[in-house]
Amino acid sequence: MKRKITILISLVMIMMSLSACGKAADSGSRGSGTKGVNDVLEEGAAKEEEKNSETTQEEVTTEKETEVTTEATTEMTTEEETTEVADASEDGENAPKEATVVPPEIDVDLTKLSSTMVYSEVYNMMVDPDSYLGKTIKMSGAFAVYTDQESGKNYFACIIQDATACCAQGIEFTLDGDYSYPADYPAVNDEITVTGTFATYEEDGYIYSTLLNAKMD
Repeated sequence: MKRKITILISLVMIMMSLSACGKAADSGSRGSGTKGVNDVLEEGAAKEEEKNSETTQEEVTTEKETEVTTEATTEMTTEEETTEVADASEDGENAPKEATVVPPEIDVDLTKLSSTMVYSEVYNMMVDPDSYLGKTIKMSGAFAVYTDQESGKNYFACIIQDATACCAQGIEFTLDGDYSYPADYPAVNDEITVTGTFATYEEDGYIYSTLLNAKMD
C-alpha cells in the first residue's frame, strides 16, 4: 500500500514537472521569436517618424506650388499694368493738348510784404527808380484817380499807406487795352491789385514813375 502511494506521488511530481517545463517553454525568452515591450515601442516610433516625414514632404510640396502660383499671378499683373500704361500713352499722344498758361514772372511782389515793408519798398521806387526799370511789379492798395483840369487827362494810381496810416505813397499805372473811365474802373478808394512793368516818363520837366501794360484785379 505504501509502495502504491509512493508511486502515485512520484507520478504527480513528474506531471507537475512536465507542466512547469511546458509553461516555461511557452513564456519565451530574450532570444526567442516572441516580441517584447521594447520591440513594440521601437516599431511605434519608426511608424511615427515615417508619418512625420510624409507630412513634411507634403508641406514642402504645397509651399512650392504656392510660390509658383504667386509668381505666375505677379507676372500676369505686371503684364496687364504694362499694357494699360502703353494704351494710356498711345491715347495720350492722340488726345488734344490743352494750352498751358504761364503767369508772368513777378520781380517785386509787394502783396507778400507787411505794411511797413511795402511802404518802404514803394518809397525806394520813388527815390531810386532806375533800380526798378523793366521789372514786373505787383502791388495792392486803394484806387485813386487824378484829372488834369487843363488837359482833361486822367491819371490812375494805386495808393499804399504806411503802418500808422499817416503817410501814403502811390504809383501810377496804365492798363493794357481799351478802357473808359469811369465805366471800366472801380470806385475811388476801392481795394485793387495791379501788376505791370515799372517805367518812368518825363512831363513838364518832372520825372514820374508808372506801371505800363498793367493788369488790374
